[in-house]
Amino acid sequence: MNGTFLTLPAFDPNTYPDSLREWTECGGIDRAALVCDPDTLLDPGPNGTPGILLLDAASRHIQANTECICDIAAESEGNAFGLCQQNPPMGFVVTVAVLGKMEVTDDQRRRYRNGAHLPAIFANELRNRLQRGQCADDVLIVLAVNDSSVGGTKSTKLDAEFLLNVSQTAQKMFSRGENTGGLLYMLGEYGSQLGAPPFAVEEQALRERDGWWDTNFWPMFPQALRQSELRWFWLLFVLFLLLILLLLGVFIATRLLRNKKRNSAGYRRGQPTNKKGGK
Repeated sequence: MNGTFLTLPAFDPNTYPDSLREWTECGGIDRAALVCDPDTLLDPGPNGTPGILLLDAASRHIQANTECICDIAAESEGNAFGLCQQNPPMGFVVTVAVLGKMEVTDDQRRRYRNGAHLPAIFANELRNRLQRGQCADDVLIVLAVNDSSVGGTKSTKLDAEFLLNVSQTAQKMFSRGENTGGLLYMLGEYGSQLGAPPFAVEEQALRERDGWWDTNFWPMFPQALRQSELRWFWLLFVLFLLLILLLLGVFIATRLLRNKKRNSAGYRRGQPTNKKGGK
């Protein structure tokens, strides 16, 4: 990692933006997200797709394709069920926080034993503040570019050894400035470990080209149409048919109105005229 961003201010776990509520401060995204990049340090993905969009899609892919484990955890602890009864059930949540430089307050540091690493303290404190999971079924990845560090939180599904091995491999990519690629690698490994199918980066990059349309327009349509490569053709074809029907309706209505006026005028001409006269 290089020192290009040395002038960036440091964030602590209390000042870092919440990407589900403060996404306008997260750099390059116009919706609630599972990724935040307030210092805009993520490099573009394939086809120039913003890195934050790809990473958010990869995180949501994990959430959508993994099972809720809360009821299993509740059963093992003798607690009541019900945390998984959402529609649809929420799977495993992986949040990504990217920033230039991190810091923690003295109070936050005192909560940990001497020798605890700054990235681990920052990640744990931020995760506790964001409260993304339902029953500790979430993980937070923190990438501090200027600090040349990557930290994260462990869970029942992702143990410390697994997270360390993945982080060490990703660190080589971060050292080359491939921030988006390194984080996509980490999310891919996390997803595989959690049982999610592979995330297709290239296909997602193509989908993200449409930006606003994919976020606000296409979700209204059936999944088969949303995922079709010919979706724009079929949409324009249907709109063309609707336009033809609309013009035909206007033409018929105009003709009916014209005939009605013509018949009304003919009826008035056929009425006898009342004339005033003496006896």
